[in-house]
Parts: sequence; C-alpha cells; structure tokens
Amino acid sequence: LACVVFDTSPPHASATLAAGMPVDLEYLDSEEEEYTRHRAGQLGRSTGGVGGVGGVGDVGDASFPSPVLSSTHHLHGPEDVAYMAVEEGLGRDKLIVSSFYNHSVLILDAATGQLVEVLQGPGLEGPMGLAVDSVDGSILVTSYRSSSVCRFAAGGSYAGIAMASKELVGPSAVMVMDDSSALVASYETSALLLFNRTEGWARPLVLAGGRRLAGDM
Repeated sequence: LACVVFDTSPPHASATLAAGMPVDLEYLDSEEEEYTRHRAGQLGRSTGGVGGVGGVGDVGDASFPSPVLSSTHHLHGPEDVAYMAVEEGLGRDKLIVSSFYNHSVLILDAATGQLVEVLQGPGLEGPMGLAVDSVDGSILVTSYRSSSVCRFAAGGSYAGIAMASKELVGPSAVMVMDDSSALVASYETSALLLFNRTEGWARPLVLAGGRRLAGDM
C-alpha cells in the first residue's frame, strides 16, 4: 500500500513517497515530469523522509519511518494530492494531501515536503478527493463518510459544508469547472453530480452503469 511516482522516461525509475491505499493515478506532462524527477532526487538524498510526514518505503537510499497513526500530523490512508501554486512574493507553493483515517488534510511545502498546516473541521469525515478553486484559492474536499463536500478558505480556516445532496453518497472525487461549478463523483451510487455553486442546485449527470439521464445532455 503506497503512493508511488513513476518516471515514464528511461530508465523508468520509481519512488515510494507515502503509505496509504492507492485509489487514483495521474499522468504528468513533460514539465510536471521534470519537476517530479527533481523532487524525487531531492528526497532520495535526504535522510528524514518527506519532511517528517511518516511514510513507508524508500526514495533512492533514504529510509522512511513508519507513520504514527494516532497523530493527525502523519499520513494515514492518503487518498488524493493537489498542487497549489502561490504567486511569487506571496509565499511558497504547497502540496495538499487528504488523510482518510485521520479525518484531516495536510498542507506541505512543495519544495521541501515539510508539514505546514493540518486542516480539520466538524463535517470532514474520511476525506478523499481534493480540488483547488482558482478563483478564490479555497480548497474543496470530498468527505466520504458524511456524504458531503467540505470547503476550506484560502487561509486554511474551515468554511463548512459546501455541497450536499440526497444523490451524493460516499463522494470520492471533485473537480472545479471554469465557472466555479463542480463535478463530484458519488461512489456509492455510481453517479456523477454537477453542482452549481452560484445558484445552489445539483443534478446527476450519469446514473448507475453509466446511463445518462433521459433528456440530459
């Protein structure tokens, strides 16, 4: 059980970054791949793991300590990761990681891997999917066990439940559209829901088995 980064160019090296259940993967373009190779090299030369955030495995010759599962400051079942770019002069870029069993979201320094902040809230139970709203910098997190999507303001403060619907059961992923509406995957109902966050309505786009709603799209 691990989060593994693969270099698709020869010699096809890989790096194990953190413990958890693998439930998602993403292809990196050439620029992102170059950054990943650079970060994997940095981590491989380090001796303390990913900034003190517990992990299992190795990057290069580095050994990772086992995570302390009782602490929210360590990953326990990471489900998703998002990159947050910060404007020059306003701080450093961040990595956002959902930690399912700790009911928390960890903010890491993207350059060093050091833990910056731990986000939690009363409605966040079993966080999975992550998305950053490019308009206001807020973070959306799917809360699997509470069947809702929570929102954190750009500064990290908990802003409450952003999205919920009777059709949304066990949300596993979220994506923010250009108009700030959001697509949310409802795992337990095998459906894809569209949320209009401005007008406050939601509708399913895909039903169980991939069937579209009659008259929709």
